[in-house]
Amino acid sequence: MLTCRPGFIKSVTNGMLLILAYVNFILNVILIHRSKQLYGLSHYPAAGVAQMVLGICQMLWMLAYLCWGKRKFFSTTNMMAVNGIWTAYGLGSAIALTYLGHKHGNGYCPPTPGSGAGGDCAGILRGSEGMAWSLFGWDLVWFGVIAWVVGKYNNGNYKTPLGLVPIKRRAYDEEKEDAPPAH
Repeated sequence: MLTCRPGFIKSVTNGMLLILAYVNFILNVILIHRSKQLYGLSHYPAAGVAQMVLGICQMLWMLAYLCWGKRKFFSTTNMMAVNGIWTAYGLGSAIALTYLGHKHGNGYCPPTPGSGAGGDCAGILRGSEGMAWSLFGWDLVWFGVIAWVVGKYNNGNYKTPLGLVPIKRRAYDEEKEDAPPAH
């Protein structure tokens, strides 16, 4: 029978958030660069900068949790609070990026004859929107994973560092340890 392992789920969700934040950061750097190529040095999309800042901050936070998750600083209360800030900020910047794409449509990134930079800009804008919404969605999944793991495996104690949340041992594993070795 296949069992669900909370340590594995925490690791996979953390890894996905780390990857999504990094890709979001890179896509928004490219979006800002393309916008500056098209419109000059004084123009950049503020929504892209907001998403880039979110990507950097969330990437560093998840990387720090990955390295030092068993320290008291990474208690589940702190993890939920910081993740709440990232989620709210991510929702706002995802809405702003989507508004930028839909308000201007193809007018924001007009195709330029010969260079094709406008088409690249439009594709990167759509990709940045998608990454912003997927990062927001994974933030919500991370909330659910933290609440599930703490509620089920730590009796609702949110003061324990998330990396130290105990995992219940299955009954048949305990029976195997108590049994004498078979010869």
